[in-house]
Amino acid sequence: MDDSMYILYQFDENYAPFAAVSMTSLFENNKGIQIVIYAFAENVCEGTKEKLTALVGRYRGKLTFLDTASLINKMEYLGIPKYRGAYATNFKLFIDTVLPSEITRILYLDCDTLVTGSLKDLFWRDLEGFSLAMALDSLGDKHAKLIGLPRDSYYVNGGVMLFDLLKWSENHCAERIAEYAKNVRSNFPSPDQDLLNIVLNGEIYILEPKYNFQPVHKVYSLRLYRVFWRWKRYYDDATMIESKRNIAIHHCFRYLGQFPWNKNSIHPDVDEFNRYWALSGWSDCLSQSAGNDNEVFKIERKLYRVLPAPVFLALFRIFYNCFIWSANRKSLKNQDCKNM
Repeated sequence: MDDSMYILYQFDENYAPFAAVSMTSLFENNKGIQIVIYAFAENVCEGTKEKLTALVGRYRGKLTFLDTASLINKMEYLGIPKYRGAYATNFKLFIDTVLPSEITRILYLDCDTLVTGSLKDLFWRDLEGFSLAMALDSLGDKHAKLIGLPRDSYYVNGGVMLFDLLKWSENHCAERIAEYAKNVRSNFPSPDQDLLNIVLNGEIYILEPKYNFQPVHKVYSLRLYRVFWRWKRYYDDATMIESKRNIAIHHCFRYLGQFPWNKNSIHPDVDEFNRYWALSGWSDCLSQSAGNDNEVFKIERKLYRVLPAPVFLALFRIFYNCFIWSANRKSLKNQDCKNM
């Protein structure tokens, strides 16, 4: 029996340092497990690849870079647009076409994740016949409606994805995604995530939020969250409370336009990120920019600092709904939404 844990990352040169920090957290908290990393590295220089290889080697892991040329050609053929200037975010949808056939499952992690617990129970979990396992998205209720999902649908987040590759191939998931992108719609506000939610609706195993714990649940109480996000298909209170006590994977996606590595960031994961940033050996490679300087985000951050949480959330919900509506409208016109 193969007892290796297979992990997938995808990134370009700009996101390579954040992948390094995520990898550091993964190895630090999963010692004693043989970890094999595969990476889609789009337009990443050889020096960066060598540094990543050295990092993984320091923990006695293995790192293999996968060819991206054929997948870029596939994206162009299907009309799937770049996301933040790169095709990398969509590569994982076609992972079964490039991995060695003996690998039967792989865990995809976004570069903005931090692993702070063991992933043993997650990686070797029985997925009950499902091709894919993902956690629910904390902000996706309005988004789900705009892209056409039924009201009673789940909307999952693409930051953490566990693939059962045998079932993925058996159920022709990649082919169905490609067919939908080619013949129905390819441009979405969140391209890979939205395609998965639409094409595989009802076919995804739902993970506990501890494996993709998102910023809003660190900033606000569960009671306050439920006032403004009235999900019918979301986690119950007991599941959320237990997950918050035992977070295994933090998903540090942008909060009010900022990541935890941005200068003077208000992101709730700043301290956690800085810990693994220091351990990674990549601290000299991260320039702390101000984050997204879009005027709306600037206003939101100012209001966040001075308003009581309920008042701010009421305003934020209005801002966010307008933002998602605008992003979806632009995607329908094949225009990029640079602030997603």
